[in-house]
Amino acid sequence: MLGNRVVFLILLSIIVLTGCMGLKKDINDCNNVETSAKVACYRQVALTLGANGNIDLARQACEKIDPTINLGSDPEYFNTEKNLCYYDVATVSNDAATCNLISGDVEGSILTGSSATEKMCLEKINHTNLVKQQYVCPISFIFPAILLVSFYANSIKKK
Repeated sequence: MLGNRVVFLILLSIIVLTGCMGLKKDINDCNNVETSAKVACYRQVALTLGANGNIDLARQACEKIDPTINLGSDPEYFNTEKNLCYYDVATVSNDAATCNLISGDVEGSILTGSSATEKMCLEKINHTNLVKQQYVCPISFIFPAILLVSFYANSIKKK
């Protein structure tokens, strides 16, 4: 019976850890993505690179978000997405210089409620300096450990 629980815990741990490390890590990962998904792909790559401290490469990924991805689309959409990308990179890497790359005071769609301005970006970074919240994945190690300890304690109690 204990063997099944251990196997379950191991599988659960693998699933949780895979979810934390499943982000795209290279700009070239976006080459084989459909045109409609390229913007999201570049933002995901930029976020991953920024979180890993590769700020210059993250900025390059954001720079790839432009109207040439889909010539029939609204250029303002790409400007907004690029600004949001810079905002994400700046906040995850705590890099105020990236906030300066946000162009103008672009307000996003009312439906999505998204917006990114240089001022908002700098305020977020200043707040993040007070409260460090950069790493969520290490928390995922705690949950399986608590389960393992509780199963182990339960098995000792039954003996």
